[in-house]
Amino acid sequence: MKKSDLLKNLLLQKFAYLQQSPEKLDLIVTGGTVRQIDDNNTNFVISYSVLIAIDDYSTHISLDDLFLLLNDFVHEQQHDLLHEKNNEPYQFEINQLDDDRALMMVRIDLSEIVLVTNDENGNRVAEHQLETSGVIQSETDYISKLIDITGDGGPFARLDK
Repeated sequence: MKKSDLLKNLLLQKFAYLQQSPEKLDLIVTGGTVRQIDDNNTNFVISYSVLIAIDDYSTHISLDDLFLLLNDFVHEQQHDLLHEKNNEPYQFEINQLDDDRALMMVRIDLSEIVLVTNDENGNRVAEHQLETSGVIQSETDYISKLIDITGDGGPFARLDK
């Protein structure tokens, strides 16, 4: 599931706290479905829920920075969530663990189109697609754009934590 891996990589690369303590981040796929696109080919769509858990986030990551990252991710990768009935692309919950620590949990529903092709040996190959404004990009190019490695002022340039 490429989008959940992409989201995890974005979180790890963007927030210094998670770079230093990656064990504080968990992404768990909690369930999903597979839907055949049509009867004429073997392409399919995977839909699944991801639970993002960040332990001890409150002193290290601001909610605004986290929500900005998630909003930009949804806008780029799961744009249909912005047009749901209630316009609520994800849900969150905060559990206070003690006086100094809190656990942030975010649930987001993702879907991926999977194109099935044949390689040069005739073996079927599943290719998960990224949905960057209708243009398929490699994961590396997409991450570079979002975390603004090049310094060109991309959408995540404001999240310098």
